[in-house]
Amino acid sequence: MTSKELIALMGCSRMYRLRSLSLKGQTEKNLCFHAALRMLAKGMAEGTERQALLQGIKRFLESAYREEWFCLDWQKDKAVSRDMGYLARFLSAYPVGAGKVIADYPVEIGLSCECNGVAVDRVQGKATILYEDKGGMVTGIILCRRFERPYSYYARKEENKVMGSVELLVLLEGLTQRFPDRKVRVQMIRMVSPADTPDRMAAFEEKRGNNIIGFSGDEFRALYPQGAARRLCSLVENAELMGCSDCMYGEMCRKPNIMYRKNQKDVPAAVKPVTFSKEQKEVIGHGKGPLRVCAGPGSGKTAVLVERVRHLIGNGVQPERILAITFTKKAAQEMEERIGMKEGPVVCTLHSLAFRILTEHEYLVGTIRLAGVVDQKSLLLKILNHAPLLEGVSYEGITMKYGLISTLLKDFEYIDRHGKDNFVIAFPKKDTGGILHVKELYDAAFHEMGYITYDEQITMAVGLLKERPGIREAVQESYDYVMVDEVQDLDTCQAELVGLIVRPPENNLMICGDADQSIYEFRGGSNRYMLDFPGIYPEAKDIWLQKNYRSSDEIVKMANRMIAVNRDRVEVEMHSCYRTGFKPVHIPGFCMKRFPELIREICSKGYRYGDIAVIARTNKELNGLCEIMSRRAGESGMAVPFSRPKYYLCQDFVFRTLLDLLELMVRGMQQDMPLCRLLTAMGCDVDKVDRRCSIYQDHVSRGIIYAFDSSEAGLYYLPTKETLLNAYGTIYRAMQKMCLPLWQALDGLEKELFSEDVCTKEVFGRLREIIRDKKIHSCGQLYEVMDAMRMFGDDSRVYYSDADGDRVHMLTAHDSKGKEFPVVILYGIEDFEDGNEEDRRTLYVAVTRARKVLFLLERYPGKSSFLREMSECISINRRERYEN
Repeated sequence: MTSKELIALMGCSRMYRLRSLSLKGQTEKNLCFHAALRMLAKGMAEGTERQALLQGIKRFLESAYREEWFCLDWQKDKAVSRDMGYLARFLSAYPVGAGKVIADYPVEIGLSCECNGVAVDRVQGKATILYEDKGGMVTGIILCRRFERPYSYYARKEENKVMGSVELLVLLEGLTQRFPDRKVRVQMIRMVSPADTPDRMAAFEEKRGNNIIGFSGDEFRALYPQGAARRLCSLVENAELMGCSDCMYGEMCRKPNIMYRKNQKDVPAAVKPVTFSKEQKEVIGHGKGPLRVCAGPGSGKTAVLVERVRHLIGNGVQPERILAITFTKKAAQEMEERIGMKEGPVVCTLHSLAFRILTEHEYLVGTIRLAGVVDQKSLLLKILNHAPLLEGVSYEGITMKYGLISTLLKDFEYIDRHGKDNFVIAFPKKDTGGILHVKELYDAAFHEMGYITYDEQITMAVGLLKERPGIREAVQESYDYVMVDEVQDLDTCQAELVGLIVRPPENNLMICGDADQSIYEFRGGSNRYMLDFPGIYPEAKDIWLQKNYRSSDEIVKMANRMIAVNRDRVEVEMHSCYRTGFKPVHIPGFCMKRFPELIREICSKGYRYGDIAVIARTNKELNGLCEIMSRRAGESGMAVPFSRPKYYLCQDFVFRTLLDLLELMVRGMQQDMPLCRLLTAMGCDVDKVDRRCSIYQDHVSRGIIYAFDSSEAGLYYLPTKETLLNAYGTIYRAMQKMCLPLWQALDGLEKELFSEDVCTKEVFGRLREIIRDKKIHSCGQLYEVMDAMRMFGDDSRVYYSDADGDRVHMLTAHDSKGKEFPVVILYGIEDFEDGNEEDRRTLYVAVTRARKVLFLLERYPGKSSFLREMSECISINRRERYEN
């Protein structure tokens, strides 16, 4: 193996295996630059004149770099110019004096060690330049764009120290063996300095270690007299596994998150008849006039809302004259299912209601197109293609999660919310003038195309209803009764829209919510409308639902004590219907790597995985727990099935499988990454003998599969027991189905690519909506749309309502709202404390999701002031096995 493959093996055995495949489509640009470095070394060895050498390399890069590797038209020329600047800087600052120069000098050493289950006996290295000066010293130089690891003279980790560099140790040992009577020195030189910025190329080796690291044999032996080979074995055997988030092969290596359908035994039993309390019956039977329902957690408010709809319809109100507004689409779907009527009431979100009002009056407001994340980022990418360059920003990785496009959209949002002047003051180091100019171009194109943002639906609908009394009256006349759920999360504009759609003077408006569960202040939400409701409608009736049917008395008492500190609230003190005898459990000093053991212990008490919810402040903590559970499952077999915090359509297994298939169809079978993912998902152990060609070409040349364009391809329709041949057969047959009209092709693909127990319904339904809405007619068009969704990180979510639910639920406090679980593990209670009332409300939401058992995990003992406040309501369990 090579020294770079050994570095990959030290990080992870799967990384080593994937790197050894030399996947085409992974790092072509970097490979081209390394080819340029070899040309540079060869020219230096041959004594080529400097200017002629640079001109030759420039011509090579201009022909080797492909337009498709860059997002913007001008980026290729910029990349060539930048890379040539690196090479010219090196030649100017590092002249090779008189002496013998050899390019691409290989070495090989023997080792006797093992790393991550793989025996290491021979390692190959290479000096890009070997230089022998007049004094006889031999210097081996490795040229690269960037170091493989964060090597530094100041590093603390052994493998990151300069004398811990695998490449330099292999080269030192190899040269020492080859030149036993000479003094040897090794160096590694990176072309890109950490001091370089988008606007400035720093001086070469401006600071020690910026470009050059290295040492002589004498310097090394003074610190490590055992020699380079022994030092290398020690590093290899004690290497730390690399985190998956830092791995370039993370997307390839990660086990596909396949969601399976529910088993028959998981189908919930028939719902028992509900007996309503006196207060609930009062809400259900309320007639005309405004009504405020202050409903605490677990008080059955959704059941009451559904029953009130049925009551109104049963008393002669036409279903279409009832409007029920929910906070999310998912909540609207659930309410429709619970109402259970084909011709039921109008159930929707405020945003969908606003969108309908606008589209019905496009003759006044103009053509309306709702811009999603992909639309906004795609448009901004087009603007940046022609806009003047911004100063102080990097255009590399422009479409990535934290790339320039995402950063600019956040800047635009800040400007819209706080104004241009405040933006200039708040960000003095940014090119504010350039950003404001780009925003002007973006806004002009945005509105020219008829786009509106998600929140503009509300503001435009409010403006239309206020300016056009006739339209407002028509909307008000459409509904006799309006009911709004989760009203504590409305922002000012949303609350204004609610007021505009209610018909005076009857004002048959029922709002339902809990001011203590208002947790969306960060996006403008507030419990203000709920608090001010009696002032807006003096005739309004108030009903309190204070009986908690969900949580035990022990949990409810703790929650009451915690939330009572807040002042800006409608005072609701919840009362539980039962006791368990077990207080919430506080585990101080909890170590996250012990999480699987805690889950296993809970399950040993008779709970299923699906009974457990893990709630944290943000997705960051949850993703860390998910990575730990995945790694522990691979290392020790301690597998804990879990649902990830969020499932996005563009990350779904079914979506990515179809995208990989389309990429092979549109771009060709030489694309290694999609082919490798497909074959791996079908149970194949992918290998490649000839690294110079693609996986498909290698397999065809070895005769282990049939070429798709050969006369033998028809054999793929015959059954076979060979796993690899069967997988290629599935891909071939799926490609043939894609030649049919898209609607018909999707039906065939669902059966061809996925087994019956895989959840496919929701994803295929979304794809059919995309094909219809965007008027897609070909595979190429569908590939472009789906690839844009992947590239720009489309935020459309999937919920897998038909999936097997026996998994640990991983949720943020915000996503947990409206849900309940027998067991809740609150991870990192100290993360909920920023000193404002909303943080206390967020924690209140999280703890009131628990029915019977509540664990409060504190990573840093004594840090949480909330725990000190609630000390009488909790029990402390110091479990040493969870502390390290």
